[in-house]
Amino acid sequence: MKIAFVVNEFPKLSETFVLRQIVDLIEAGHEVEIFANARSRDPKEQPVVSEMGILRRCYYFDIPDNRVRRLTKALNVLCAGILRRPKQILRSFNAIRYGRLALSLRLPLMVAMLPKARRYDVIYCHFGPNGVIGEALRDVGALSGRVVTVFHGFDLSSYVRQHGRRIYRSLFDRGDLFLPVSNYYAKKLVDLGCDPTKVIVHRMGIQCDDYPSRVTTGDSNYVRFVSVARLVEKKGIAYALEALSRISQQRFNFEYIIVGDGPLRGELESLAAKLNISQNVRFVGWKTGEEVVDLVSKCDIFLGLSVTSKNGDQEGIPVALMEAAMMGLPVIATLHSGIPELVEDGSSGYLVPERDVEATTEAILKLINERESWEYMGRRGALVVRTMYNSQTQGRVLENILNGLIARDSS
Repeated sequence: MKIAFVVNEFPKLSETFVLRQIVDLIEAGHEVEIFANARSRDPKEQPVVSEMGILRRCYYFDIPDNRVRRLTKALNVLCAGILRRPKQILRSFNAIRYGRLALSLRLPLMVAMLPKARRYDVIYCHFGPNGVIGEALRDVGALSGRVVTVFHGFDLSSYVRQHGRRIYRSLFDRGDLFLPVSNYYAKKLVDLGCDPTKVIVHRMGIQCDDYPSRVTTGDSNYVRFVSVARLVEKKGIAYALEALSRISQQRFNFEYIIVGDGPLRGELESLAAKLNISQNVRFVGWKTGEEVVDLVSKCDIFLGLSVTSKNGDQEGIPVALMEAAMMGLPVIATLHSGIPELVEDGSSGYLVPERDVEATTEAILKLINERESWEYMGRRGALVVRTMYNSQTQGRVLENILNGLIARDSS
């Protein structure tokens, strides 16, 4: 198959699931190209990107956010592009059909930046807004192929809340297939008006064999907690800090490692200081996949306290939770989005209500006091991941889905 990925920033450390799918499809012998809105500005890059020469497969739509700079660039790019593909560019200005994509000049610029019309079997779009872009690029004739859209979380939560329930109406009508990452989001798609016959739950996955088992120290008076997350509201790090501050009042010895960065880092560091637990908390910033694995495997309990943000933003099923479970860490997570489809309450960890510091504290204390259950919980969590979230298995499932779509449309 020849597959075009349409994504946001690439390659982004917090979106390892995108890179994992690309690598798996390339290794399976498929031809993959990537169309990204921007090059990632993350300070680090996964080694596989350079090892496999993945950036040579990328096309970047470098469109300035500044309106004046956008207009200046538009004049230069459109003048050059209209000589190559006048009909497609003129079609892309249709504001009635393409709405803000046309009015903002985003779609005309994308069409003009492509060196030539490109044919694919599948136009594979990560996140709903990129599905809209992929379908529009196909509609004007800049790309060809079946449009498949993967829905993850924000695209069916805060994005819909911001733009209205009809935002995907055209995509639902003209798109070929929709792949939500959980049953939770499959229901949301149908509730928004998507044809249920076009919806297939396809879970993101991890390379299970890349994750070592948790390293145990045998120190019963010391617990190492860890979270891996972009430091934004929906990750719920503040609630983890508040719960751990209550634990610290019982003179319990612990360390909390927070892997990741983001706009709330300063605020969270200040909160740790206010709660008098700065000496127990380490903010280590972004790490590569290998560095994350090394850190997490040396910890005891994973905290994944995702919440619905004030703007309605929600998670999918965090990859970091899959990784921790695969390494045998019991987890404390929230009753949020599709997380209960991964974490079995009382079996591989504990689930608590969102923003409930008291319930979180109780769950932490319960785990601390039942160390003998950690091994069983770790094995159970790893089994769930290996069964349902194994990228090798999910890669084959995805191939079958896409081949089935192509065969169906060809018959």
